[in-house]
Amino acid sequence: MATTIISSTADIRAYLDNANPDGIQEALSSGQYGLALDAATEALRAQDHPRWGTDWSDWLAADTVRAVVTAAIAEATEPQVEIEVELVSAVGPRVLVAGDVDTAQVEGALPEGWTVGDNWSNGVRLTDGRMSYPLVHEVRCGCGEWTGVRCDWSGSENETVLIEFMPVHLRASHSAAGNRGVYPVNGALRVRAERSCAEAEVTAEPDWATIVDEPS
Repeated sequence: MATTIISSTADIRAYLDNANPDGIQEALSSGQYGLALDAATEALRAQDHPRWGTDWSDWLAADTVRAVVTAAIAEATEPQVEIEVELVSAVGPRVLVAGDVDTAQVEGALPEGWTVGDNWSNGVRLTDGRMSYPLVHEVRCGCGEWTGVRCDWSGSENETVLIEFMPVHLRASHSAAGNRGVYPVNGALRVRAERSCAEAEVTAEPDWATIVDEPS
C-alpha cells in the first residue's frame, strides 16, 4: 500500500483532512476522542515521516505534531453552523442558521448594528431544515448631542424617534430674527433618540426642539 510522505505539520493536517484514516470517524461518532487520537497517530505512524526519523515515540513527542493531531480532531468534533444574513427578504431582515445554534456565534456574524435580540424564541424552521430568526436594527440614543453626556441606552430603532433641535449657540441669532428658519439651512440638527429622551427635550424646550418623525 502506498504511503504518504509527511515532513511537516502541514502535511499531517492535510493527511488527516483528506485520507480520513480508519477508526477516527467511528471513534468520534461515539464520543471517544481518546480512541480517535490513537487511531490518528497509528495511521500517521504507518506513513513516511523522514523529518522525524523512524522512532515513533520521539516523533510523536514533538509538541507541534501532537498539537496538530489534537487540533484536527477537535475541529472535526465541533458543531458545524452555517450562517446566512438576509437584510432584505419577503419577511424582513433575518438570519438563517443551519446546524446547532450558538447564539454568540450567530450574533458575532451579524453586520454592525443588527441583532437577534429578544427574537431567539421567534425562530421559524424552514422546509430546508434551517432556522430563520428575525433581526432588529439596534441604534444608540443620540440625546448626548444636546445634553453633552453620552446616553447609555441602545436598542431597537422602533423604540426611537427623530428629533430636530437647535444648538444653543445659534438660538440668539434666530431669536433676533424672529424665527427658527428651515432645516437644514438654519443650522438645526436631527438625531435619532430613544422616545423618552426626545420627549423630555421637547417638553423642556418646546421652542427649540420638535419630533419630526416616528418609526412606521
